[in-house]
Amino acid sequence: MTKERAYFEYLGLKEEGCLSPEYVPEVYHFDRTMSLIGMRYLEPPHIILRKESTARIEYPLLAEHMADFMAKTLFFTSLLFRTTSEHKRDVAEYCGNVELCRLTKQVVFSDPYKFSQYNHWTSPYLDRDAEAVREDNLLKLEVAELKSKRTRSGFLRQLKIPGIFSITNSLLFGMSTDMVRFSPYNVLKEGIYTYWAPEEY
Repeated sequence: MTKERAYFEYLGLKEEGCLSPEYVPEVYHFDRTMSLIGMRYLEPPHIILRKESTARIEYPLLAEHMADFMAKTLFFTSLLFRTTSEHKRDVAEYCGNVELCRLTKQVVFSDPYKFSQYNHWTSPYLDRDAEAVREDNLLKLEVAELKSKRTRSGFLRQLKIPGIFSITNSLLFGMSTDMVRFSPYNVLKEGIYTYWAPEEY
């Protein structure tokens, strides 16, 4: 990953924090040259929800908190609320984030199915399994079709923009809902797993 990724993470956190501060750690400082984000330390009882969901722990207020977060970020970043000029400005800002898309395609759709310097497994114990994946032409065909679908689904998806776009924008422009930062898919995937840490459970 390039250092520039931190800039887009910072922009997303800053916008999420403005729209829904009760669910997003406050960002105190960002240094683009050093790719440094200084943000609030989430002291206990805050947890990383990924670990808790993996352990199948249920939180009775989670659905309400997620719905509140999603409603705010989806509506206030949509063309129903923002002007066309604001939308275009935000699109231009996030068009530089191409590295994440390239890395996703490499890690998910290419490297696992061939010899690659980035592939590692427990050898010799998994040698046969790794070879079976590399030699499975039907699997490679299925993966190629998935990669093609991902690529065809639009310019913004190819850029993997983690920016200030909403489900409304994606519906207005006919884009897939999982290509935008504040789509329900990405809010659930990235929000819960990465930054979600409400004080009340």
